[in-house]
Formats: sequence, structure tokens, C-alpha cells
Amino acid sequence: MRQSIHHTIETGILLLVACMTWGQTFKASHLQRAYEKLHLAPNTQLRNHLSIRTDDRGIIEHIGIPMFSTEMRTLLPSPVYDYLEYALLDHKYHINENALQQLKLRFQNGDWSDLEQVRPSNKCTINNVDDKWYVVTWSRSGKSNISVAIPIDYELLANSSRKEMEQIFISNLQKHHPATISGNIPLMPELSDINTTLSLEFQLYGHHKKTIDVSLAQWLSYGLSTGSTPLYIYEGRNQNTDKAVLLMENRQEGYAHMISVNIPINNNNNGKATCNGKAYLYIPISKITRLYEKAPHHQSTPKKYEN
Repeated sequence: MRQSIHHTIETGILLLVACMTWGQTFKASHLQRAYEKLHLAPNTQLRNHLSIRTDDRGIIEHIGIPMFSTEMRTLLPSPVYDYLEYALLDHKYHINENALQQLKLRFQNGDWSDLEQVRPSNKCTINNVDDKWYVVTWSRSGKSNISVAIPIDYELLANSSRKEMEQIFISNLQKHHPATISGNIPLMPELSDINTTLSLEFQLYGHHKKTIDVSLAQWLSYGLSTGSTPLYIYEGRNQNTDKAVLLMENRQEGYAHMISVNIPINNNNNGKATCNGKAYLYIPISKITRLYEKAPHHQSTPKKYEN
């Protein structure tokens, strides 16, 4: 069914997330709101006191009040950094009218005013509790510790909505140029050609659907670039078709992407295999765990694509 003109325009805006503000583009809409509300054009005074990071294309991918050292970010990658730095910015300058997201953050010791006193030089530890919570603790000389618990929830950690994240994911996946993938990756026998085309129907928020073609190499390479682990579950054979589930699991951010794919047996299209599948994005890790449990015993252990 053809989507309405209104939805097409709305999707186009989300894909760009790139509404121009003083010639600047943004990875997500919450960054644009902060940029506009705080008037963060180049050379403004407040800009010098914030952490503003751009990617190699000049797109702003983070704005926040600096709380973590570059060394810690490099040695211990975590979604906590960008989330907390933006959350503190939002709390201090009231970027968003709806503060419900902030209520999900639980202080175990201290409060927002204490958090404003944190500096990147303060000693900090981050603990993952059962893949459900991150507990972040700062130690400050001569002062009591500050400790805060953050749910491992992908929308919360991204400071974004599922709808926007889905559109950005699909756009980036289509534009992604696969990095060289080692030939010794033990691909499943049913899907051994890295150049296989995946014709995917994405099941999106609000019952919308979008079909795109990408290569298996694109799927694997893009997933790896986002810090996810590629996995698969073989579900069995039905006449001339093998069925499998391909996963991109990101436990740090609490989600997985899933493709339920049909793999033709001995069926090539001019030497180039094509597999049809349905794709589901940003599934909570708890639901993926239940998927493993429901699979037959001999199929229930996910297999890893490893370098």
C-alpha cells in the first residue's frame, strides 16, 4: 500500500535528521533541539563549556556537559557517557518540555546538583547489573561519592524515540560501505556467500513497512561498526527453503535487531543469490532471550560470526 504524502515527507525529514540550522546537520532531533535552544552557533560563549562531537562528515552526534575523560571513553566504551552528559544538559537548561525520561534515572547517592559538580577528572566506575542497570559512581576527594543507576533501555540511552532510531538505522545501513570481512568467518552453511542479497521487509513503528535490498556483507559490517555481535539461529528446512534467524545483538545498549530469513536451496539468480526476509529493529534483549528458550534444543544456541 502506498504511504501517504504526509508520512513520506515526515520520513524524509527523519532520515535527514538534518534539518539545517545555521548550516549544521545533526544525527538526531534531540541534538538539534539543544543546538537551537542554546544558540550554539560557532564562536558562541556557551559552546566552549560543552562537549560537542561531530563525525567525519561534520554531522553533530553529541552535545552535553562534559563529565567523562577522553581516556575513559577510549578505554571503556559505553552508551552511558553520551546519555548522562546530554541528560545533565537537558536538566540544567530544560531542552525538552517533557522530563519523564529523567525520572527513570535513579540516584543512589546524591542528586542533580551533585551531578553538576562532577568533572571529567573525577574517578569514575561503571558497573553492569544483570544487563538491566548501569550503576555509575564518582569518587571525589574529600566529598561523598555520587552514584546513579540507569536502566539499560535503548530509547533512554539514545535520548531518542524508536521511530526516529529505526529511520536512521535503515538510512545508515543503505549507505554503509562494507569493510573487508575476513574470509574465515564461519558463516552458516545455509548462508555461506557473503555477497548474498537480503531483500528485507522492515516491520516499523506504527505498523509501517519498508522494503530494501542490502548485501549480507552490509548487514554484518554495519552491525559490527555499531558495536553489535552478529549471531544466527538455524530453524530448519521447509521443502526447498532453509529458514534462519540472523541477529545483531547489542547488550551494552539493551537491544537486538532480528531478521527472519528464507534461504532458497540451490537457487541462484544469474549466479547471485537473493534471500527474502522480515526485519525487526530494537527488540529488547529480554525478548531475544525468550526466543532462544523457545527454539528446539538442538537449534537454541546462537552461533557467532567471528573474525
